[in-house]
Amino acid sequence: MDGAEKSSTAKMAVPPVRNRGVTWRSVLIALVLIPLNCIWVVQVEIVHYSGHPTCLSIFSNAVFCLFLLVLANLVVRKVKPAWALSQGEMLTSYIMLSLGCSVAAHDMMQMLIPTIPHAYWFATPENRWEALIQPFLPPWLVVSDHHAMKGYYEGGTSILRPSNYGPWLVPLFWWGTFILALVFVMQCINVVMRRQWTENEKLTYPLTQLPVEMTRRDGASGLYVNRLFWIGFAAAAALDIYNGLAFLYPVMPMAKVKLTDLSPHFTAAPWNAIGWTPASYYPFIVGLSFFLPTDVSFSCWFFYLFRKTEQVLAAATGWGGLAGAPFLVEQSWGAWMAFAGLAMWSARRHLRRAWLTVWGMAGGYDDGREPMRYKWAFAGVAGGLAYLTWFWVRAGGSWVAMLSYLLLYYALFTAVTKMRAEIGPPTHELGSMATTRMIVEGVGTRVLGRGALIGYAFLWFNNRMVRSHQMPIQLEGFKMAEKSGTDYKLLGAAMMLAILAGLLSGYWALLGDAYGDKGARGVGFAGETFNQLQNWLQTPQDPNPLGIAFTLGGAGFALLLGAARMHITNWPFHPAGYALGMVFGLDYVWMPILIAWAIKVVVLRYGGLRTHAAMIPLVCGVILGEFVVGSFWSSLSVILERPMYNFWIF
Repeated sequence: MDGAEKSSTAKMAVPPVRNRGVTWRSVLIALVLIPLNCIWVVQVEIVHYSGHPTCLSIFSNAVFCLFLLVLANLVVRKVKPAWALSQGEMLTSYIMLSLGCSVAAHDMMQMLIPTIPHAYWFATPENRWEALIQPFLPPWLVVSDHHAMKGYYEGGTSILRPSNYGPWLVPLFWWGTFILALVFVMQCINVVMRRQWTENEKLTYPLTQLPVEMTRRDGASGLYVNRLFWIGFAAAAALDIYNGLAFLYPVMPMAKVKLTDLSPHFTAAPWNAIGWTPASYYPFIVGLSFFLPTDVSFSCWFFYLFRKTEQVLAAATGWGGLAGAPFLVEQSWGAWMAFAGLAMWSARRHLRRAWLTVWGMAGGYDDGREPMRYKWAFAGVAGGLAYLTWFWVRAGGSWVAMLSYLLLYYALFTAVTKMRAEIGPPTHELGSMATTRMIVEGVGTRVLGRGALIGYAFLWFNNRMVRSHQMPIQLEGFKMAEKSGTDYKLLGAAMMLAILAGLLSGYWALLGDAYGDKGARGVGFAGETFNQLQNWLQTPQDPNPLGIAFTLGGAGFALLLGAARMHITNWPFHPAGYALGMVFGLDYVWMPILIAWAIKVVVLRYGGLRTHAAMIPLVCGVILGEFVVGSFWSSLSVILERPMYNFWIF
């Protein structure tokens, strides 16, 4: 990001005194909202399979609830000013709500719960799971009771019956400890890295701008008294109101902003190798992408088209017939590992000082205002890794295989977390780039053994896609705490409480729906888990030399892009665009990113910094208008138990 763009994202000054952002009121509000929103998210994402708010970097349902909270707070401020919530309190509730929803989301609980009984209910003579898989499954991590499974898969009963919930208690307890430890290690890593990324590198955290602006109270300079904000809000809201009515009354033509596949226009070889190529025009994605630096937004859509070009060239040259070609996932994985290495390298002096702080040596930091002391953060990382490794050793796996997985897993999400803090993409879905898959491709299945492969299969629920992830939300939470003067330490405890609340709410939302309605949803995701495991066990895989080569090539190319960006003025290519563009995920949003890039280039070139800054309220209005009206239709679909218009994806 150049100097002009950095200046244009008007950041608030850091308050010198910590306020009371984490209070009993803000925590209580979050604890009330988390179960309601988890039920909402489960209903739209797994029951209706529509909308998918947690597939975005910033959850639309959480922003909607924050908007309602702000409106309610305005009323309270008029009636009883002393009772009004502070900005820190509202942001605390928002951060906790986002974290709670991330646990019940598409990429965690919605995939884990169906996995727990799947190997027993779907075992057949043809797949031979009874002999191939079942004897080696840890009984404390699965449900095998026929009565409990029958109610879960067929519905028409109640989860409150002891015979239904009883067999789930032990597996859910242990899986809960695993998830809490997994997320706690993320928080400890964020504690260690927060000062480096926020104060030393001064990353801009674009995704925090909307909730912070929504909760500010600046009189005449506030967001809600800005005319451009309401113009953007009204335009986006009107679009979604119209499309919502058009959905209910098909005689009205729908305003086409969602996915339109362009691939039918490319029928001749080798052009038909481009595959599914959707064009979309989501206004809120255009708005979110407006906050991206222009080199990032350009790189995102450029490398998406570059990926399509690779597919066409592979087909034209005969590489398309080679399994895995052109190795797009491997290229992206290499780029992300390069990012992780660069993040650690750039932080090497900071990490040294943090380590000196642990031992009370000269040259360390004063870590008294950090979310936790560095010695406890380092101890939390070590203790969490030890527990997670022990968990899978007890389950029959190898400690080497599990620790290797954890180190690569946290390396990937450290890179993703820093990337979000630096550029804030509207989504970062890294399709099929599972850490487990990359390990198997790198070393093969023979060296891993059955226990490790079973563990890797079960971990599919948390590394299949990289979307609704807790680690970036935690770091952005610390940034919002800084902007609002909220106490870091109290917020850290509140965030872990939100994870626990989301865990319990996710259990209830998914199991209660399955038993009480028509049976389990998300069975297909669990099928991916065990079909992959069956394939690993029956057809051993050797290491993939070409895949390894393209992984190294992706890492090298990302490093070259980064080096060129540092040494060549106005270099247009950002390595994050390459990493994001090589895999499925940008398909949904490449066109809105292109539109936002074009608008921003024109604004900066002909209007300058002042015009760019003046447009920020308009952009916030567009985003919030779609989130509010879109969330209204989404919540109405849950209340009325019928499909409604979805403003995002399907």
